[in-house]
Amino acid sequence: MFKIQLRRNSTAQLVQSQLSARLERYFAETTFEFSKPLHVDELRRVMELVYLRKRPLVAVDVEAYERQPKFITELGIAIYDPENQWLLAQPHIKTVHIISQENKRLLNSQFVPNHKYRFNGGTLYQITKKALLKYLEETVRYYFQEKNAVLVGHNLAGDIKWLQSHGVGSGGDTPQVDTQKLFHLSRNRGATLRGILQAVDIPNANLHNAANDAYYTLLAAMCYCDPERRQHFGLDSFVEQKKITDKQRKEAMRKKKFSEAAEVLAEDPPTVMFAYPKPARTWEPEL
Repeated sequence: MFKIQLRRNSTAQLVQSQLSARLERYFAETTFEFSKPLHVDELRRVMELVYLRKRPLVAVDVEAYERQPKFITELGIAIYDPENQWLLAQPHIKTVHIISQENKRLLNSQFVPNHKYRFNGGTLYQITKKALLKYLEETVRYYFQEKNAVLVGHNLAGDIKWLQSHGVGSGGDTPQVDTQKLFHLSRNRGATLRGILQAVDIPNANLHNAANDAYYTLLAAMCYCDPERRQHFGLDSFVEQKKITDKQRKEAMRKKKFSEAAEVLAEDPPTVMFAYPKPARTWEPEL
């Protein structure tokens, strides 16, 4: 058992060392064109938290009743713990969906779609608010206090406010990654969760379900903190997107919120012979 643990520690150190070297080269060789120089420092801070695989990443999403936001209807938690899966090509992300028993009859439909029972993971838990808060407190204590996890969210301020209002806190020194702010380093518009997923070709479905949102937010954080993905999608240059009218914006938002259908185009599909552009400098692991 001791030898197995040593081997695991050795693997983790090797992987983290290689990732750290890759990250340093990325920042040394990339010409960033952000709107503010300080944004490069913020990007480095976030990428070090996510890309180096040193800490668990915990995404939390809270869904509220649209007519009375004080009533919480769902809680979603998605967790990526790098321990023992440093070399996996597809990381395992544990996702949990919880519905508040007291508020199960409060259904959204006017401003956002009702996807309460459309968790892509297949199994949800319907429990009392008291049990929900107890589960959340235990999760927070284990991951943030014992394992020094990173809190991930999309527009985190609202979720943090709800957590604190119910006496659940991850601690004032808990590092945070807000995917909305991360997206705004590169683009000035389109920072909805669906928007940031589409910008980097991450397929998605049934958003506005708390667990689905937490899962996709975690995927987005990992993608936007990957040097190769950032270079491929041109995320290291700030692009000011054209302003649209209020009427156009409202119509686009309405379609995005209430339609899961794919866009239909009457044209030839793109070639499937796709490859990422060859990097200017090949990265070789340092053994």
